[in-house]
Amino acid sequence: MPFVLVLAGCAAEQAASRPPSTPQVSSTPAPGVPAAPGVPVTPGVPVTPIPLPSTPAPTWTPCDATGASLSAGLVDAALGTRGLTITLLNCGRGPYRLDGRPALRLLDARRRPVQVTRVNGTRSRALTLRPGEKARFSLIWRNTVTSGTDPAVNAPYVEVVPAPGRPPHVLAVSGGVDLGNTGRIEVNGWTR
Repeated sequence: MPFVLVLAGCAAEQAASRPPSTPQVSSTPAPGVPAAPGVPVTPGVPVTPIPLPSTPAPTWTPCDATGASLSAGLVDAALGTRGLTITLLNCGRGPYRLDGRPALRLLDARRRPVQVTRVNGTRSRALTLRPGEKARFSLIWRNTVTSGTDPAVNAPYVEVVPAPGRPPHVLAVSGGVDLGNTGRIEVNGWTR
């Protein structure tokens, strides 16, 4: 019996010292799993996985004299409702105070303001960001077209004033803010 324990200990030690094996991918379905209809299966032929595209890194505005840098995320267009999160980084040396919602304007391709109806969304509380901390708010809208004669709004830029008395930041929005012709956008409050 002691001999068996010694062998078991050696096997466990050898297994622990080996690098983990790379799983093999094959075009053969697992036992009991039917092949997908219309997909040719060649038993034992390895399949090369297709890499997924990476998400681009956010682009930040330059750190302004008040200590703020902003970045727009990607537009999420699930189920017809669109959402965009904008993040502020306190890149300064002191505290950065936010209260309420930011002021904002949507800008056309020539960076001229477009007419929109702003609706206040979630409430906001006062926030004080220490250097290096972030806060965010979101914009919510639908691409609703109610008339064939009124032009649709598609604004590729958002101008954000984080707090009263602070300088504006202009952010490019990938795909733009496509409001349709209702021109209605919901602005939510600052959160951490």
